Amino acid sequence: MPCDYKKDYAENWLTEIRPAILDREGNCCKVCGALNGSYVFRGEWKGKEIFQNQYADIYETATGKFLIQDAYALINPSTKKINQKAVKIVLTIAHLDHNTKNNDYLNLAALYQLHHLRHDVGHHKQSRKNKRGLQELNFEPNATN
Repeated sequence: MPCDYKKDYAENWLTEIRPAILDREGNCCKVCGALNGSYVFRGEWKGKEIFQNQYADIYETATGKFLIQDAYALINPSTKKINQKAVKIVLTIAHLDHNTKNNDYLNLAALYQLHHLRHDVGHHKQSRKNKRGLQELNFEPNATN
């Protein structure tokens, strides 16, 4: 879901905070080092989740560790589709504590889509669970039931 920068973020988020974090991270994902705006092919190679850049460099997705340069490596596409396309790396700024009001630079990290989603998965599950719980508490049975 797209974020509402006017409602959920500091007034200077797009003009100061986001650019400062991208600059600090060298415009690369803090987890894997993927360059913002580049295209990578995601998949599996020799039992490891990897991504390959346009120079045929293969990196481990979880750590960014360089594995090999091989344009002919047999990579299993992450989508399991033989016509899988490359994905564009788009860096987002993650609040490490999930609090969008806490803009301390130590609480912010540039992460590409996959890593940001993985960082937030537990938080999103808990938020959905809490929302469902609140809905159940406010449930008013129909008088005809």
